[in-house]
Formats: sequence, C-alpha cells, structure tokens
Amino acid sequence: MVQEQYIYPPDLFCSEGESLVSSWSCVRVRPRWEKKAARIMHAQRIKYYMPTIYRTTCSGRKSRTTSNPLFPGYIFVKGICSKQSLKESGCVLQVIRATTKLEEELLDHQIRDVWSLTNNGTALTIETDFKLGETVKILSGSLTGVSGTIIHIGKARKLTVWVDMLGVGVSVVLSAETDLQRLDSSVASR
Repeated sequence: MVQEQYIYPPDLFCSEGESLVSSWSCVRVRPRWEKKAARIMHAQRIKYYMPTIYRTTCSGRKSRTTSNPLFPGYIFVKGICSKQSLKESGCVLQVIRATTKLEEELLDHQIRDVWSLTNNGTALTIETDFKLGETVKILSGSLTGVSGTIIHIGKARKLTVWVDMLGVGVSVVLSAETDLQRLDSSVASR
C-alpha cells in the first residue's frame, strides 16, 4: 500500500541540497483538523509536511484502513510563519518555532529523518515515552543516514527518531543485517 503523503510541494525534501538547513514552524491545529488544515495550506501555497501512517481497525467482519497523522495535532510548515498568517483557516491553535540556530538545525534534521522513515514504506509505530539506549546512525539499506536511538526489545532492534520540539518519536524495527554506527549522544540528534 502506497503511503498517502500530505506534503506541498511534492518535492519539498528532494529539491534542496542536503547541506541546506531549512527553518520550520510546528503548527498545532484543532484536534482531528489536520487534513483540513493541510488542504487549506496547499490552497494558499504554503510549504508544509504532515507525515501520516496507516491504521487498520476491525468492526465485526469488516476491516477499514485509514491514513492518520503521525503526530496528531501538528503540521510542519517550512519557513517562519505566525498564527496570524494562518488565521483564516480557523483551525490553528498555536505556532511553535525554534528559538536558536542549534534548535533550528536539529528540528530540520529530525523532520528530514521522519520523512525518510515514512517515505520508506516500512511499518512505523508512535513512541511517546523516550527510553534511553544507544544512539546510532544507519549505514546501510534504504534508511542510510537516518540517526536515532536504539531501543532493545528482545532480539529486535527498534530505531526511534525523536522530534524534541513535540516530545514524541517514531520507531521502525531494524533487520539484523542493518549496519549501524555508534554515535555520541551530543551528535546523535544532528
């Protein structure tokens, strides 16, 4: 199943050089209004990214698959925006921005890592409780370059990409063949 993407323009991450750092704003919207806000931003030609995941629910004999926001209530807007600039949508509650250059670089890197994970097509789970573990960078496979924290669960290795500003992360289970490089905790989130 192809992952539904809420991203404008579609080449938002592909058109820029990897060395360029973009400033982002985290826009908090009303509960369950994420897709509507994304459509409004698209109509206004505001560059945004709202990662989504598929969830399957069963009711009786019927199963239903829906695309839900990975970070409910949040949309990442490229550039600096204000609540006032999104006022006419009627669904924006708050705009959160990085306050320092270091936070801006960290958020840009984390958003790009989340995009890499969602674009890969592997199953993701939401992690709302950050657990201490080894911080690594993936050296092989389709997720090469993504860094995050490993959470050991039995024999499986889970890589969590943490978005500090939102206080949540996403996880993917890594195969045993995946090559990893151990990183310092100070370098990990970059």
